[in-house]
Formats: sequence, C-alpha cells, structure tokens
Amino acid sequence: MTQKSQVDSTEFFNPDNFWGDTLLIRTRFMECGEWGGHLELSKVYLKDNEFYVTYQKYSADCNSIKENNGEPSQTLVKTITKKLLDKDKLLIRRYFHQLVDAKFREPTPMHAGYIFEITKSDKSINLFVYTWGVTTRNEYIEFITRLME
Repeated sequence: MTQKSQVDSTEFFNPDNFWGDTLLIRTRFMECGEWGGHLELSKVYLKDNEFYVTYQKYSADCNSIKENNGEPSQTLVKTITKKLLDKDKLLIRRYFHQLVDAKFREPTPMHAGYIFEITKSDKSINLFVYTWGVTTRNEYIEFITRLME
C-alpha cells in the first residue's frame, strides 16, 4: 500500500471516535517573535451524526505583551462553521499525516517558532510541532485555505 493510499484510508472520521469529543487543530504564528503571534483554531466535532468544523482566526497585538503576561493579546477576527464534505475529511487526514512527518523533519527552535497542534479533548491524541521551518507553515496555510473553501 502506498503512503498516499494509507493516508486516504485512515479510519479517522468514525462517529464512535467522536462521541462527545472534539478534535482541535491549533496553530500559533510568530509575528511577535519569541512571544508568539496570532492564533488559529479549528474544532472538528460530530453533531446529529454529521461532522462539522468551526474555524476561528485571531489577530495578535504585539504591543500588549507586557500587560498580558508575556503573550500578545488575541482578538477574534473571523469565525466560519461548515459541514465537512468527504474532500474536507481527506484534507484533515492528510494534514494530520503531514504533521507527523513534520515532527521528525523540522528543526526545534531555541526561542521563536510556530506551533502546530492536533489534540482531542479526551487527550487520546496529542500531536505537537514547534518549529521555525516554513515548510510546515506553508502546509498549514494550504490546508486551512482549502478546508475553508
């Protein structure tokens, strides 16, 4: 079985896996340097036996770091909720596998970097990538752009 067909056949969106649970896809950029940057959060969940995603994008105020315990304050600027189509589920599965690959490929930064996470609220999945590499950033941007089409 090729790597692509393995990704495409991963049994990820089984309603039994999501009963009362949420998959969180979280990204933190680094426009404020070592203090971080804006957040993007996607919540994948089951509702009435259908899968949905709610995407939230925040803007970061790099001038508020001192007053906000060393992190930029976040302001919600966009929220999109949509029912997941089969093509969207495939995008999420592929992005998950890209992050696993990035975990082994990307260098770990010393102070400033991007954070990419996929977790489940029940803690059964906890994938965390901290990197300054732009490959993972570009993969995320392509993923979220296509997911929100």
